[in-house]
Amino acid sequence: MVDVTYSVDMVRMKTKVPKEYWSRFVKSKLDLEPGAIYWRKTDFKSYGHNWQIRQSHEMGGEYSYWLGYAHNSEDSTSQEASLVIEYNPNKCPIDGLLEYILGEFYASKDTEIVTLDIAMDFEVNITNLIVDKFRKNKMKIIYGGQGEDDLTYYLGQGDGRIKIYNKARELGVDGDLTRYEVTKKINKKIRDVLMPEFEFEAEIPTVGYLNTLPTDKTLEGLLWAVRNGYSMQRLTRYSRDKMREFISDNTELQFDDKKISQAIRIYFQGYKDILQFR
Repeated sequence: MVDVTYSVDMVRMKTKVPKEYWSRFVKSKLDLEPGAIYWRKTDFKSYGHNWQIRQSHEMGGEYSYWLGYAHNSEDSTSQEASLVIEYNPNKCPIDGLLEYILGEFYASKDTEIVTLDIAMDFEVNITNLIVDKFRKNKMKIIYGGQGEDDLTYYLGQGDGRIKIYNKARELGVDGDLTRYEVTKKINKKIRDVLMPEFEFEAEIPTVGYLNTLPTDKTLEGLLWAVRNGYSMQRLTRYSRDKMREFISDNTELQFDDKKISQAIRIYFQGYKDILQFR
């Protein structure tokens, strides 16, 4: 069995902030922050006020995160509006201005977790995977041109979308390391995901890493074709069912919903401890 490491890779959280208080915060903090870039958006699906903020690591390097305030669909006459933040816990240490923002606005169990990405890393070369579109409406493969393992899969759109890519290449390290990311709506408060009964729910399409090849030569040929970019959806229903049955019976790669839920609880327990709220 292939070992899988689970982590929270991107978090979007939301809270409500009075407009007068937010205006003072912008003037006293964001307007004076050299790493903050501001822009306006007016379409109905966007936040009206946006900031991309860049900070520097104490050990060198940079990281960034995004803030959005006052969604354009909200009542403009209200005295408060939504404030949303999106950041990558694996790249953004909670320090400096980010720590201040989280402590000021998001240090509460009532903070809403809107979406998060769960990352699953495993030491398998991406070329050895068999990726099935399954019930996702779209599947795209992007080839980077730096070798046969320089490729990325995109499955689905919106809630439950998936990205599978060569993490070793991104990190610039030797060896085999593939990352499988699922973006999922949570729409729960921090207090809810800290509960033992919290369960992460996502329909993860079949992904195979085979420890054997079929004795059926026709099935072996179909596996070779799918491994080389031929969409499984283009096979006959009979062939798809045979492929999925073989992958399910012979794969060494399995994702554990309980471990995904545990990874989310562990992250937010650590988040709560760092910001010291009850």
